[in-house]
Amino acid sequence: MNMTDPASIAASATHPEAEHGHVDIVASNAAARIAKDAPQSGQVRGFVATNSHGSRELVGALEPILSENARYAMVASSFGRLSRLDPRLRPLFDTEIRSLDEIEEAMDRYVEAAEAGRASEDGWPDWIDIPSKVGRVATALVAAREISKSRPEDGILVNADCPGLMDTEASRPWFDDMSGAASSDEAAVPVVDFPLTGAGTTRPSGQLVQFGRILPWL
Repeated sequence: MNMTDPASIAASATHPEAEHGHVDIVASNAAARIAKDAPQSGQVRGFVATNSHGSRELVGALEPILSENARYAMVASSFGRLSRLDPRLRPLFDTEIRSLDEIEEAMDRYVEAAEAGRASEDGWPDWIDIPSKVGRVATALVAAREISKSRPEDGILVNADCPGLMDTEASRPWFDDMSGAASSDEAAVPVVDFPLTGAGTTRPSGQLVQFGRILPWL
């Protein structure tokens, strides 16, 4: 699947619908990398297209075929907490009132600022990973709210899930000490625990979760 191609994402829902009629478990883990030796302003559009816009497109494509008691884990990061943004920007990601489209508009606003060289002036963090992760977490939280409202009796749970620091090629350039980092297999365990929760479980949903613990959004 190409997370920057809406047609490719839409097609990803066609197969499970045709084969099974529904989807029970989703673990959305697609992410782009940041090259440390290249200007971030030149990478930001593709990075956000994959990590933020792609995540929004995927949840929109799969929502109609989520089964009752479906579990949707959107792998994210503790770097994506609203508290990491300048207070001027936080209303753009108010997950209690914003729609998924509005979250996407906020991310487009960030991309335009970064490419124009005024991101810092507008209050955005220097590292493009942080706004991207904020957008991704916000997408999960808003999706949870909207699905709960449109399908209140279906028991569908949606969370953003932070696996913690992982020892991967994408992480190593950015962290000097990887001694406490988990392997990919180790990090997958708590992420998989959530989708395997049984019917009747009502919480957590609409939260950023790490190792089974809810992290504060703000």
